[in-house]
Amino acid sequence: MKLPAFYLLDAISKNVHEPYARRFAPVVSRLFLDTYGQVDDATRQKMEEMLITWRTGSPNRTELFGAVNQIAIERGVWGDRGDLSVSRPAEPRRKRYSKTFKITKAQVLSELQFAIDLKRRALQANPADLDAQHKIEVMQQVRVHRSFIIDMCSHFSLAAETMCSRSWRDTGRTAPDHEATP
Repeated sequence: MKLPAFYLLDAISKNVHEPYARRFAPVVSRLFLDTYGQVDDATRQKMEEMLITWRTGSPNRTELFGAVNQIAIERGVWGDRGDLSVSRPAEPRRKRYSKTFKITKAQVLSELQFAIDLKRRALQANPADLDAQHKIEVMQQVRVHRSFIIDMCSHFSLAAETMCSRSWRDTGRTAPDHEATP
């Protein structure tokens, strides 16, 4: 029953951004993470999908509740991504969620579109930036050929896993636990 309340908060903040997104901003991070910790995996998946839309949910296509809140929530859900200075939840929460998180094709495409949009903004600020132009073209090609790339990655991942298990078997030892590796 918690998800419909978030859908309502989402709709109000996106459709009547001022003053509601600004008013929700001080509490949205804690509210989201507390709720995320109490719901089942299916609801978490829906919350993660909504969270991704918040990256460009404001009228000017920036973070709906501000960059600090967006980063704090994403770190609470998916763990650290870089060395950005925001408060984050305790270690046990990240570990607990990281074991149940599965990346979906929709999330990959959303991440890719987000990266393309960032480069487009950079290109608008500096139209002569050839590097940004090139990166946009490459990312658009990745988006067009995504099925082929996803299949290649799946095959590569399976091949790498097979090679690693064979290497360890040949030495007579067992492979180390991946979660124990830093």
